[in-house]
Amino acid sequence: MSMRHMSRDFRLDFLRGIALLVVLIDHIEAQTPIALIRAWTPRTICFFDGADAFVFLSGLVFGRVFRTKLVQDGFLACQTKAIRRALRIYATYLLTAWIAIGLGIYFRDFSPNLASLLTLETGITNCVYRSVSMSYQPYGLEILALYATVFPFLPKAFCGACVAASLLGSLSTFPHSMSYFNLAAGGPLGGPKHLLDANADWGQDLLELKRFVDCHPEVVPIQLAYFGCADPNIAGFPHESILQNEKNELAPAFKPGWYAISVNHVFGYRHYDYDKPTFTRFQSLTPDAMAGYSIYIYHVTEDASAILNSAH
Repeated sequence: MSMRHMSRDFRLDFLRGIALLVVLIDHIEAQTPIALIRAWTPRTICFFDGADAFVFLSGLVFGRVFRTKLVQDGFLACQTKAIRRALRIYATYLLTAWIAIGLGIYFRDFSPNLASLLTLETGITNCVYRSVSMSYQPYGLEILALYATVFPFLPKAFCGACVAASLLGSLSTFPHSMSYFNLAAGGPLGGPKHLLDANADWGQDLLELKRFVDCHPEVVPIQLAYFGCADPNIAGFPHESILQNEKNELAPAFKPGWYAISVNHVFGYRHYDYDKPTFTRFQSLTPDAMAGYSIYIYHVTEDASAILNSAH
């Protein structure tokens, strides 16, 4: 057996495989009314999920591999290995991007939505140019562009400072880790200005909203525009839904009172083609409180009501 295989820790490979399996189960059973296995996955019973575990284990593998190279062959050899790996990621990114662009061109007459997701309306030449510069990242095509381009050339002290800042930012967001954004993006408060949906809001703070309502009886019944798969009635707090039907059509006016608006609605995320950016007018107000980081709570006064309704 070669030294390479002798030094490989197959226990880490096994655990990474389990983590990927858990991610698959969580995603598949999330689309079904009955969760037989998902009820026992870490996402349900712990404070982390399969994706968190996979990233953590991959970091251990990365550190193990490159530490050995650094100790045995020196810093230059370690950097060379990192650059080669980065170039492989870059080549994979280009191949994936060009396949996506090709599929979009082939199917755009049959599926305009696909062409829109791949941002082909900006022009084929523009998409190809952006792919070479690693700025072409349509929905579902995320590769570690920054790592591939920059990481191998950064000083170790700077990398250490970035890691420390990332750890502090993550700990400061706990236990609302799903809403985490780094400092460059503005943290969990500024992040939704850049990314929405699963990056910030899956309706995870419904119970946080219940705790807020329980502690502040003056907000009852709170007006709720909730984004998520769960039925807010299950949480057991008095509320009135202002999502009138499945097409997110709203009542004629915002009356004075208390409102709880999911961040996806505040920033106009369109989960379905028929969704309307009805609640983006709340961006003109400052939240009075928050449930976690994914539900903004507003006390709408007479003046605020006039502002909201004038923006209609």
